[in-house]
Amino acid sequence: MPIDPIIVQAILVLIILVLLAMMLFSGGGIFRVRVLSDEINKLHAEIKRLHSVNESLRENIDSADEKKSKDFAELCTLTRELENVEMALMGSSYARRQLTGKYGVEIGLEMVDKILAEGTRVDAATKERLAKEILVGDTGKILLRSVSAGVTIEGAAADAGLPPVIAKNQIRGLQVLGYLDDRMQLTSRGRDVLK
Repeated sequence: MPIDPIIVQAILVLIILVLLAMMLFSGGGIFRVRVLSDEINKLHAEIKRLHSVNESLRENIDSADEKKSKDFAELCTLTRELENVEMALMGSSYARRQLTGKYGVEIGLEMVDKILAEGTRVDAATKERLAKEILVGDTGKILLRSVSAGVTIEGAAADAGLPPVIAKNQIRGLQVLGYLDDRMQLTSRGRDVLK
C-alpha cells in the first residue's frame, strides 16, 4: 500500500516544526541567546560605570595623598628650621650663618616668628606647639619654672638635672627667644609655655 503524498508532506512539516521548536525553545535556542546577549550588554554597561567610578575615586585618593605628603613636607621643613635655631643657640656658627642669611635677622624672637609665618599648610596652633617642644622642651620648662620662682641658675640646673654651664646656655637661649626677660622673669610667651 503506497503512502499518500499528503501524509508524507504532513509528517515532513511536522518534523520541520518539531526541529524548529527545538531550535527556538531549547537551552541553546535563539530566544535564550537573545536573553543572554541582553544580560551581557547590561553587565558591560555596569562594568563601564564601575570603571568610571573607580577612576574618579583613584583621582580623589591620589589628590588626598598628595595633599598629605605636601603637609608632611612643610611640617618637616618647619621642624628642621626650628632645630637649626636650637643648634644656633647652642653655638653652631654654621646654623647661625645659614639662618641669618635666609631670614635677614639675628637669632631671636623675630626670626622664630618669621619661621612660623612661613607656609600655609600647617595650622598656627600646631606650629606654636612644635616651636615650644623644640625650642623649650621639658628641661626648658623646668628651668623657666625654677628661674621665675627666684631659684639661682645653679639651683635651676640641679632641678633640671643639667650641668650649670649647659643650664646657663639654655637660659640665655630662652632669653634670646623671648621666654625670659633681662631680669629673669617670665614674659607672656614664657607664661604661655608653662600653661
